[in-house]
Amino acid sequence: MNFNIFGKRMSNAAHREGPEVQNDQEVGALVESGNMSRRTFLKGTLATAGTAAASSTVVSSLNHLMNSSQVQAADQKEAKKEPVIPLTLSEVRELVEKHVEMKKLEDAIENCGDDRAKEGVAIFGGSGMGVVHPVTKELQKRKGAALTDAEIDIVSDAHGKEVILHTDEHGLAHLAEDMKKDTFLKQYFSDEDCDDIKDNGFEGSVHLQELREKLPHTTFERIAQRIAKLASEFDCQGCGHVKTVMGKKETRDPIAVRVEERHITRSLMGSKMHRIIVYKGEHGARAVVELRKKGGITSREDLVPSRVGATGVYFNEPQVVEFEIPELARNVAKKFEEQKWAQDTEGIAQGALVFHQDQTMKTARRLAPGYALFTATFTDEGLEDVVESGKIPA
Repeated sequence: MNFNIFGKRMSNAAHREGPEVQNDQEVGALVESGNMSRRTFLKGTLATAGTAAASSTVVSSLNHLMNSSQVQAADQKEAKKEPVIPLTLSEVRELVEKHVEMKKLEDAIENCGDDRAKEGVAIFGGSGMGVVHPVTKELQKRKGAALTDAEIDIVSDAHGKEVILHTDEHGLAHLAEDMKKDTFLKQYFSDEDCDDIKDNGFEGSVHLQELREKLPHTTFERIAQRIAKLASEFDCQGCGHVKTVMGKKETRDPIAVRVEERHITRSLMGSKMHRIIVYKGEHGARAVVELRKKGGITSREDLVPSRVGATGVYFNEPQVVEFEIPELARNVAKKFEEQKWAQDTEGIAQGALVFHQDQTMKTARRLAPGYALFTATFTDEGLEDVVESGKIPA
C-alpha cells in the first residue's frame, strides 16, 4: 500500500528491561533513574518526560540549570527565530530540481528529512531510527514483556545499514549543562570537556575518544550509559521526529527511550553503525515535500530520490520506509527464529507502518502547522512533476 503523510491513499502512485547504570556511591546525590535532568520547567509545550522525586538536591540542580547562560542562550536563539514564510509551488519545484537526485537505495545515506541535513535519502522520521523504533515497539508488544538490551541491539543490527541519529546545537547545549552537574560524570569530564562536546558533538570530542581508548571497557561503558541517559532527554534531542516518538512528560514511551539509549551507548562505545551527527542551526523548514518514485521500491538496487545539500525544506520519502520496515521485520524473524512472537512478519510490519505514519503526521503538524504539502514524482530518469497535494492541519 502507498499512503501519503496523512494516511490517504495515493491514487497515482505505484505500489508496492535490560541492565542500567549501577546505582552506587559514585552516583551520590543523583536520582539514578535519570530524573535529575528531566526538566519540568522548560517550555510547557515541549515538556520533557519523566517524573522526578523532589529532593532538595534535584531542585537545587534544576534551578542552577535553568539559570545557566548557555542553556538560556540556546533557548533564546530558538525562541527568537524569524517567522517562517512558506514556499510557493514554483519555489518548491526549483529546490527539488536543485537538491534531489536519483541514487541506489543501497548507496544512499539515510539521513533524517530535517531541512538542515546535508545529504542522503530524505526520510521524515529520524533516518534509520524511523525504521528501528516502530519495529522494536511492535516486537515488544507481541512479546508481552520488555525487550532486553541484547534483543534491542539485534533489531538495530538487523537493519543492515548505518543508523544515523542527529542532534543539534540546542540539544548539545542542554546536554553539556546536564553533564557538568552529574556527580558520576564529573569524575571524568571537566567543564571544558563538556563544552567541547557542546561545540563539536560526540564524534568531534577528542576527550571522549581518549577515555574510550584508555579506560577499562566496563568503566567506559558505564560512562557511555550515563551520557546516553542524559542525552535521551527531550530537551537534549535534536530530531523533531524522535522527540515526537519518545514523547512528552505525559506520554513518555519507555521502549523508544531505551532504543535511543542503546543507540547512543553503542555509538559512544565506538560502533561505526550507530552514528550521532550534529546539524547546525535551528529548525526552519518552509515546506514539507514528499518524494515518490513511479513503480515504487522493490529492492536496494532501485534508484530512489535522494536529497543533496541543506534546503530549508523537510523531505519525506515514505516509500523507503514502506520498503524497509517489512524488510527489517523479515530480517528480525530470522534472528529470532525460535521466538514465536517475532515470526508474524506481515503483522509486525503492518503495525510498525501504522505507528510510523501516525508519528510522522504528528511531527508534521508540530513543525509545519497549516503548511501546504507538496508531492514530487520521479522516474529513474529524474523529476517528472511537483504538485501541491494537500495541507498539513494547523
